[in-house]
Amino acid sequence: MNLAIYLVAALLVVTKLFDVVSTLKNIRHAGHEANPWARRLMQKLGIRTSVWLFFALAVAIIVLATGLALEYGVIMQLAFILLGTAIAFVQGAVAWQNLTGRENFITSRVRRMFYRV
Repeated sequence: MNLAIYLVAALLVVTKLFDVVSTLKNIRHAGHEANPWARRLMQKLGIRTSVWLFFALAVAIIVLATGLALEYGVIMQLAFILLGTAIAFVQGAVAWQNLTGRENFITSRVRRMFYRV
């Protein structure tokens, strides 16, 4: 079980890194960002600073969640594995859209959710 937890944690970090790199490659103005919270931060701190700040925050959360999953019982571990895998798929889909410029099933749902916020 521990191996699966470490693999999901690594997958989360790698897909977030792909998201960061693909965002930095394509975004030229904060207004291009779909996430309203990220957009506001980008307008205040700049795109590069904001994107790397979000990456650092994501890694800190991943490390904390991984540690908690390792400490607690099987239910927490299974929840981490399932939720972490789902989040990694979303991050991967966002990175793929950033690289290709084409929306996919996941990113269209995420975009609609952000517009509701």
